[in-house]
Order: sequence, then structure tokens, then C-alpha cells
Amino acid sequence: MKRKLTIDKFKFKILNFITFTFVVLLLVLSYIFFVSHTNVFNLYNEKVEQYIHKTIYHTLEHSKDMYKHILDRLIQEEKIAELVDKGDREALYKFLKPKFDKYKEENQYFDTLHIIEADGKSFLRVHQKDKFGDDLKSVRPMVKEIMLSQKTVTGYETGKYAQAYRILMPLYYKEHFVGSIGIGINPNYFLEKISHILDEEGMLFLKLENLELYSKKVKFRIKDFILQTEVSDDMLSILSHIPDNYNFEDSYNLTINDKIYLLHSTDVSSFLNELSGKYLFLQDVTNEVKTQNAIKFNIILVVIFFVVIIFFVIRFFIMKFGDEVDDFYEIYEYAIYGTQDGLWDWNLKTDKLYFSPRWKEMLGYKDTEIRNEIESWTNLVHPDDLEKALEDIKNNVSKKTEYYENIHRLKHKDGSWVWILDRGKTFFDNNGNPERMVGFHTNITKIKHLEEEIIQKDKLMLAQSRNAAMGEMISMIAHQWRQPLSVISMGANNIMADIELEMVNEESLKEISLEIIEQTKELSKTIDDFKEFFKPVKNSEKIFIEEILNKAFGVVGKSLENNNVNVIKEYNSKKKIETYSRELMQVFINILNNAKEVLVENNIENKEIKISLEDKTHTIIIKICDNAGGIAEDIMDKIFEPYFSTKDERTGTGLGLYMSKIIIEKHLNGTMSVSNENNGACFIIELPLVKNTNEVEGK
Repeated sequence: MKRKLTIDKFKFKILNFITFTFVVLLLVLSYIFFVSHTNVFNLYNEKVEQYIHKTIYHTLEHSKDMYKHILDRLIQEEKIAELVDKGDREALYKFLKPKFDKYKEENQYFDTLHIIEADGKSFLRVHQKDKFGDDLKSVRPMVKEIMLSQKTVTGYETGKYAQAYRILMPLYYKEHFVGSIGIGINPNYFLEKISHILDEEGMLFLKLENLELYSKKVKFRIKDFILQTEVSDDMLSILSHIPDNYNFEDSYNLTINDKIYLLHSTDVSSFLNELSGKYLFLQDVTNEVKTQNAIKFNIILVVIFFVVIIFFVIRFFIMKFGDEVDDFYEIYEYAIYGTQDGLWDWNLKTDKLYFSPRWKEMLGYKDTEIRNEIESWTNLVHPDDLEKALEDIKNNVSKKTEYYENIHRLKHKDGSWVWILDRGKTFFDNNGNPERMVGFHTNITKIKHLEEEIIQKDKLMLAQSRNAAMGEMISMIAHQWRQPLSVISMGANNIMADIELEMVNEESLKEISLEIIEQTKELSKTIDDFKEFFKPVKNSEKIFIEEILNKAFGVVGKSLENNNVNVIKEYNSKKKIETYSRELMQVFINILNNAKEVLVENNIENKEIKISLEDKTHTIIIKICDNAGGIAEDIMDKIFEPYFSTKDERTGTGLGLYMSKIIIEKHLNGTMSVSNENNGACFIIELPLVKNTNEVEGK
């Protein structure tokens, strides 16, 4: 419990942390709300700016379409082009003057109606009849453009006598270009429309270079842009506060006394889409700014109120549940110390490692005697176990395994080795990078010793089983040798009788000798068959199950034949299996012998043993069944237990089926079961095609 913090200190630290967090949170939230509402206000200004641009665009487009329509109607009257072609200025003036007056009456900003000859000279200014004959192509780019392209041209242009947004269209007489007709709209037309829509005062500023032909009296300028709109003295006073560095940027903030204005501007372009001037609009946003400031102030107050409320609520719950946290901490400690496991915690980013006092105690050390470093662990791990342990850790850190688990030995302070079951799990950050690994050590030395005892016990039982099997094998050898030895003995007796009776016949002697040689071969074959069973097991081999069964029949085949047992073979296996064939042969011999003995004991008339082989994807299934009546239900669960036998003590050890199951399941990594089928017992063995690499020692 040395590392345990008191709950009061814990509360104090938490409360200090929360206090600091809430102060920072309050400042951050206030700033966020301030910035967000500033952004909202700026967004509002951007929308106003977009609205102004759209209004100007749509006003221009609407005006162009409207006055193009007017020009189209005029051009359709061939008389205009005819009079221009004839050079009859007076007749043309009389024809157009009523129309011009009508347009002027409809729109006071309809300033000019101008007829220009094909060579670029002014033919007739309907708005100024006495001004004609001057060459325009050198001073009016739009005139020069229409002379070259003979196509409609639109855009802002300053002429000799007017500033206007102009539309020029070509005139043709008998398919011959005779000049152009153009109208000019006073820029104040657009200002008035936009100001009416936006409820803002607007002004026109033109670039100085565009005012060489004509300019109004200069009252105010912003850099190279000259004011061309009549404005009041109050407006001039407001404009005078615009700083010298103002470049007509959008949403410029201008504060004058207690008034706040936003300046919006948009371009005035020539027919070549070049900058000719600027429209400037002043928006009084004093009330909007005051409203926004009031909203910001109220929001900050609300945020402060709720943050304070939340702070006290959290503080209340921390104090209220302090005891529960203390209880939880105690439960945690009891769980850690109660399991007698050692805790380790490894920070993979900083490489800092923590070993609990119990972890060190398991190895005979005090808390201060082992440093909390990864080298402390690697120096204690048994050299034969270190590589596999590091590999398992690496696999878990690289997400190849969900959990880390490894059994290795650690060196105790007294020099002995402690068997450890090490378990843990890697935790990852949001980017999937390993962040931390936490786990427990469990001392399993006693379990390992018990396992060793069990292994030794299994070896002893296996030896007993082999000795018992050896006795049975010797009995079988004696039984199978009886007939050949009888034949040899009878032949020898016949030879002796012939000698005594002096009736030795070379032909008869040869025949008896050949018979003795044949019987000797049979004896030798019996020895070879039984020698296969007693060969020591060394390495696994790839072999067909059918071959192992044939070797087993070489040992027990004669016994089955002599007892009239019919063996039915249904081999449907085409795959080899990697296994220890001698051990599997022992299992087959044991099952076949047991079946024979039960068939004989139960006096079954038509004795049968049926053997079937079947391939699966990764395994082979072997079934050995008899028709001896089956196994009684009350002993079905006991037949694989050690020293259980249905035979008397002289003929049965009770280890045969027990060791068969041990061999199949522990040595050969398969399964073995029994059931009653078709009035007999059926032993089912399932073996993997590939041998497991974790072999049991002492095979």
C-alpha cells in the first residue's frame, strides 16, 4: 500500500485541476463566442457585399437588355441608316429628336443618343445637335472597336461631353456598314437604383486617366480616383475621415464620433473589362454594432453563469462520491494483492516501465532492489525463453495478436528458476500507434512441477502398457509359431524314423527338407512383423494409414483368422499423414485385440470387425467397429480411465484403452471417442494431417 495516495490528496488535486480547467475553459469560451459573433457580423457584412455586387450586376444586365431592345427597335427602322448613308443630318435629327425626348422623359438619366459615321466621325449628337464632325476613333476606344468588329459593344466610357455607360450597335444600309448608333446612360442611374434597393448612399469615383476628355469639378478624391457624384456637405465631411491608405477594400470600418459606417465598393469596368472607376456605398451600421456588442456581453454573462453552476455541481459530486472512490481504490488494491499476481505497466512512448512490489517479491527481491527498467526483466529471463517472449510481445504490439501471453522462467534471488505465466494487452492511441502495455505475472512453478509429475506418470503407464502389450505379443508369437514348429517337428521325426528303418529316400528327404525351410521362413516373417511393433520411436514420418493398419494386421492377423473374425475394410483415404506410426500401430493392435476378445467371449456366430477411413480437409477419420453387442451404458464413461478393465486381473491391466487415448490425444494431437452403433462398439479416431510442432517429450 506504499504507493497509495490518500483520498483527500486525490480530491485536492482533482479540485485544483478542475478549477484551473474551468478558468481556462471560461476564457476560451468567451474568446470563442467573441470571435464567433465577430465572424457572424463579418459574415453579415460579406452577405451585404455580395448583395451589393449582385444588385449592381443585375441592374446593369437589366439596363443593357432594356436599352439594347430600344436600339434594336431603332435599327429596324431603315430610315435611320438610309439618312446616314445620304448624309442628311437635319432630316435624321427631326426623325430621332421626338424619340430621344420620349426616352428622356421616361428616364432622366438617358443622357445621349449619338450617330457615328463609318469613318469614326460624329454625324449627329441628338442630345447636342451643334456638336458634330469631330473624329472620335482616336479618343473613344469603343468607337474604334465597333469600326473594326462591326459588332455590338457595351461598357463604361467617358466621352467629350458626357460620362456614361454606353451601348453601341452597327448600322447597315443595303448590307453595307454605314456607321453606328449608340446610347449613353448616366452612371447616377445605377447609383439611384442601388441606393434605393439597399437604402445606402452611393457615389461614383472614376480613375483620373479616364477623365482626360471630360470631368466634373473635383470636390474629393481617393488617391487616383476622382469623385464624380454630387454629394452633400455632410457626406463630404464623412468622406474626409477616410484615411489615405484606403484602397476601396470591402467592408472597411469607418468610425466617426459615435457613428460607425461600413464602406462597400465595386468595380466600374470598361468594354475591355479594365478598371475605369469604383462605386462606393456607405452603410450606417451603428445600431447593428451596438446590438452585436450587447449580444456578446449577454452571451459571456450566460457562459460565466453556466460555467460557475457546472463547476459547483461537479465539485459537489466529487465531494459526495469521494468515499466511493476510496472504496473503489481499496477494492482495486485488494484485487491486485489478493490474486498474488505481479503487475507491470510499460509506457511504450516514453519507455518507462513499472513493476509492482508484488512482482519483485515473487522473485525474492524488495521493491528497491530491482530498477523499473526493461533491462531488469531481460536480464532475469532464462536465455532459452527470452527470444520467444520478445517475439510474443512484438506480435501483440504490432496487432498480430489480441492479447500477449507467454510462459517463461525468471531467475529468483536465490538462484533458482521461477516459472511465470505472463499475460498482457497493448493499448493504442487514436492514430493506431502503440501507447501502453499492461499485464500481470503469475507464479506457476507448482503447476509446472505437477505437470512434470503427470508426464512421468504417463511415461510409467506407457511403459506398463508396453510391457503388458509385450506379454500379449509373446503369447501371439507362441501361438503363431505352434503350427510351423509342429510341421518342423513332424518332418524331423519322419527323417529319424526313415533312418532307423533304413528307408532313407533322397526324394523323400528333399521334400521334408523343403517343407522345413518353408516353415522356417514363416517363423522368420512372424519375427519381422512383431519386430515392427517393438522398434523404438524416434521421428515422425509421412505414411498412409492403410500401411500402419497392414503392419498391425501382420501382428494380430493370424489371431483374428484363427478365431474366425472377418475383417471388412472400407478405405476411402488418399492422403498421407505425418505421425508416429509405431504409437498409432500400438493403438490399432490394442483396439483390434479387444474386439477379437469380446467377439470370442460373447460367442458371436458371424464375427466381424469393420474398419473405415475417410479424408477431411485437415484430418483423417478412422472408425473401427465390431458386432459384439456394444458397451454397457453404465461403464461407457469409464472405459478410458486408468486401471479400469472388464477382464480378470490375470488377462487385463486396465491400461490399454487409457494409454490409447493418451497416445492419440496428447502424443498425436488427435481425438478418440467411443459409441455404440449397429449392435457393437465403434471407436472413432480423428488425426490431423500435419503433426503439431509442440511435441511431447519422451515419445
